[in-house]
Amino acid sequence: GGPGDAGKVIDLSAEQGQSAKLVPDTEIGAVVVGFDRHMNYHKLQYATKCLREIPGCHFVATNRDAVTHLTADDEWAGGGSMVAAIAASSQRDPVLVGKPSQFMTEFLAKEYNVSPARMCMVGDRLDTDILFGQAS
Repeated sequence: GGPGDAGKVIDLSAEQGQSAKLVPDTEIGAVVVGFDRHMNYHKLQYATKCLREIPGCHFVATNRDAVTHLTADDEWAGGGSMVAAIAASSQRDPVLVGKPSQFMTEFLAKEYNVSPARMCMVGDRLDTDILFGQAS
């Protein structure tokens, strides 16, 4: 879910005869998790339900960054904290497609027939950038 799901909340006070169960769209084929300023319990539950209840639903993480820098004054919980929450609740491990994973290097090499030795990566984090470079 994007910003449109930012204000959604789980209503557990179902009227008699109604269900408080969150039902995912069975057409969803993947849950992709990265940094989300609008993360909430609705999104966490929806992602969990998709991964647990939809056969073949893929779990993809864009990064596992522990922290991010939203302001110059503080480190904030990063995308990795959101990935970890969904991994724990769904009891699934994601496929990592961002740094330091070699997924992007392998994709570019195959898709564009470019040797990794001819690629230049511009990064934003020393921890994942160095691991990415060492693995390439």
